[in-house]
Amino acid sequence: EPIVIVYAFMFKFAERAGLPFLPWAACACCWASGFLLVLCAANACDLIRHFTRFSGELFGMLIAVLFMQQAFVGSIDEFEDAEGALTQAWQLFGGVFSLVLCLTFVFACMLLSGARHWRFFFGWARSFLADYAAPFCLVVFTAVSFAVRGGRVPSSIPKRIDVPNFLESSWLESGYLTAARLGEIPPESAAAAAVPGLIIAVLFYFDHSVSSQLAQTRDLGVVKPPAFHWDLLWISLVTLLFGLVGLPPVNGVLPQAPLHTKALLAKEKEVREQQGAGAGAFGGSRSPMMGSPLKAKDSEADLARLDEESPGPGGGATVASPLESLGAKGSTECLSARAEGNSSPGVGAAWGAKSGCGAFFRKTLSMHVEKAQTQLPPVRVYEQRWSNLIQACLTFALLFLAPVLRLVPTSLLWGFFAVMSLQSLPGSQFWDRLKLLVTDPKKRYTLLEEGDHSVYLESCPFPTIVLFTALQLALLAGIWGVTVFAGVAGICFPILIMGLVPLRLYAFPLLF
Repeated sequence: EPIVIVYAFMFKFAERAGLPFLPWAACACCWASGFLLVLCAANACDLIRHFTRFSGELFGMLIAVLFMQQAFVGSIDEFEDAEGALTQAWQLFGGVFSLVLCLTFVFACMLLSGARHWRFFFGWARSFLADYAAPFCLVVFTAVSFAVRGGRVPSSIPKRIDVPNFLESSWLESGYLTAARLGEIPPESAAAAAVPGLIIAVLFYFDHSVSSQLAQTRDLGVVKPPAFHWDLLWISLVTLLFGLVGLPPVNGVLPQAPLHTKALLAKEKEVREQQGAGAGAFGGSRSPMMGSPLKAKDSEADLARLDEESPGPGGGATVASPLESLGAKGSTECLSARAEGNSSPGVGAAWGAKSGCGAFFRKTLSMHVEKAQTQLPPVRVYEQRWSNLIQACLTFALLFLAPVLRLVPTSLLWGFFAVMSLQSLPGSQFWDRLKLLVTDPKKRYTLLEEGDHSVYLESCPFPTIVLFTALQLALLAGIWGVTVFAGVAGICFPILIMGLVPLRLYAFPLLF
């Protein structure tokens, strides 16, 4: 999405200046390749450690917003008839039908992506639906779109993707000879191409750094050593090659790279043995099952069940779960009360029932919750490059499948953009904090009950979270506004994104 926006701005400028676009874009790619080569040789990737989650998640959110924006704009365009052959009534019908297809496609994809947690179907079927929800729904809803064909319904309802045959492409006629046309560019225009070249280089450097971080975060457990400099060198060479053959450079790694790593996570989770004074609260010795691996389908309810089945001091008789003995199963406040009550169920229950421990959490999220972590992150990532290679080969094969692609309604394309946007949100602390801001104050404490909540919710004052998130949201809105509404000047949006790094390092510590 970012390089598409940059190329759109470059095309507008070349059109106004009367320059042949592909040769001038090739000059920009040559400049970008040179800048990237300098960054690589200068060991600039070592500065990745200064790229915090603040700037990375803001950039990821910008990509998600741009994807969702394209989904909205495309869906609105479904109500227009480009050829003017439809009556107003048929335009309305076509737009509504396309909108229904788009929305049901998005709903089905998001529903099937969580199929692993279903209780019906076999495990392999649930895994297939979860892993291939989007292509499965694409095939199904493409077939559904033909339900309105025939009779008096115009053949242009719904609109379908217009893809030219690869063998008839203008690129095969002259595009691949772009390097031979560089002489058509005046020297001053070739020098001016350094501006978009610098912007592309900054964009790729930031995009590469952020995506590498998000795909190799500590909690994902990737063990193979990173090769940031070699990757940047490869990007430099690919940018040069693609520019000279009349193709746009490619570095689309968000949100695909983090999603790829998450798809390769092992499906097992481990149970950490309870530490400290937990045995007293559990009414005796620990269950022999504690510490054994659990399947991913096992939940905190299963762990509570294990606690209930723990042998008690009365010779093997089961005792009630400590959470139930506190009167609020799964309640973080009462877990904290138990910790402060020296692991005494009676003291914790009395404090939780009489003094209203939930009221404290409704006012602030700054209290440390001494709850033992029971589930660890997945223990392994199946690191390989086969899926990337197969993806590239399938993309190349699609060039020769234009007749098949022309069967797909454009509304499903907009729906797929929306799905990509929505699937990039889970795991983003920025997104979690945005949801926190619109959460009912009486329900904020429930966020601490989630086993995968962020640690800062237990220690950071709520007003600080609000101010930090509001500033991040304002910066996101500003960069998005420049990108969309600033005209040709919007090409500078990668520079604004890169400016988030020093802003976070030097300006924000003055506030926080």
